[in-house]
Order: sequence, then C-alpha cells, then structure tokens
Amino acid sequence: LKMNTISQYWERYLYHSLLVVVFLFTLVGCDSHYPATTLERPVTVPVNAIWVGGMEGGVYVLLTKPADREQHIYTGTIFYENGEPWYSGEMALSPADASFTDIGREESYVGWDGETLYLSGDRSLKALSKID
Repeated sequence: LKMNTISQYWERYLYHSLLVVVFLFTLVGCDSHYPATTLERPVTVPVNAIWVGGMEGGVYVLLTKPADREQHIYTGTIFYENGEPWYSGEMALSPADASFTDIGREESYVGWDGETLYLSGDRSLKALSKID
C-alpha cells in the first residue's frame, strides 16, 4: 500500500511538471505582434503610419489609394524603425484583381522585405520605383 501511494505521488508530480513545461513552451513559442503603442514612434513618422513587425524589428507603413490611378495601384511610404524613409512611391497590388480596402488595419499587414509589402490573404504590394 505504501509503495502504491509513492507511485501515485510521482505520477501526479510528473504529470503536473509536464503540464507546466508545455505551458511555458506555449508562451515562449507564441508569435507576438507588437502594436506601435509599445514602441517609441520617431517624430518623423506620421501618426497614421502603421507599425508592421515585432520587437525584433519592423517598419512603419503609410499607404494611400489614389482615386485617379488604376484599381491595383497604391501609393506608399515605408519608414525604417528610426523614422528615416526607406521607400516612397507607387506600389502594385498582387494579384491585380484582388481588393485591399482595409488599409488602416494593422492586421492587414504581414511584413516588408525591402521590395514587397506582404499583406494578409496571400496578397502583396510590390514597389514600382527603384529602391536605393
């Protein structure tokens, strides 16, 4: 009887330890999206620019849809974290027949690779001007 009690104790201990380890891995492995409010926005970045990235890095994006341009053409400015402009010019939506009406929503943006602004829903905006 005493051996059975010790065995049950260790089984419970191992079970709870395993739960704690799984919980910690879940917390560490979560992909966090940090809103611009958690970062210090440089004064050179417009207030309506959206932070696209995480704590490891990212860019600020300011995008507009000119009414006088084709449906798939947008105008954008991408800022480095320090507020310096990285890119400013026209950007083409891909696929061209896609729609992108949620310009002001942070969740619409996935990332910037230096030439392409990746959007949710397998869409992207490709820089049309040469990037220096």
